[in-house]
Amino acid sequence: MYDKSSYRQCVGITVFNPDGNIWIGKRSNMYGRKRIWQMPQGGINDGEIPLDAAKRELFEETGLKNVKFIRDCSKWLQYDFPKEILIHKNYIGQNQKWHLFYFQGSNQEINLNISNKPEFCEWKWSTISNAIDQVISFKKNVYISLFDEFGPLIKINTKSL
Repeated sequence: MYDKSSYRQCVGITVFNPDGNIWIGKRSNMYGRKRIWQMPQGGINDGEIPLDAAKRELFEETGLKNVKFIRDCSKWLQYDFPKEILIHKNYIGQNQKWHLFYFQGSNQEINLNISNKPEFCEWKWSTISNAIDQVISFKKNVYISLFDEFGPLIKINTKSL
């Protein structure tokens, strides 16, 4: 068993649109892998609260600002890196606080090139089941747990917005 400091403290961001679909991006740096789509995520800076980190990461990775915060996940979710990735990392995995946002803008505001090192090379709106199917295997359980909690909220908020 590893202590908490062995895991990088991060945020994850789930953004859904008026149709109840989820924003996912194709990773720029994982060529040759089949399941390389994921939702935005990133580290929490020193002194930064998770919600602020989520908003910052969302903008840096997608260009999205026109979003409405719905709520955060009730618990932190964690995954371990597989051995082949672990040798290139300072941590054994990630401990993530996930946040749910409703997208209120137009697709034209999506910009994958905000940062000098873009995380994603493509993006799309996806169903929940497709997002789970297309994520890399070591993150799959996090996505399943996350959508167990967020799925009903997405359905409720999509109908009422």
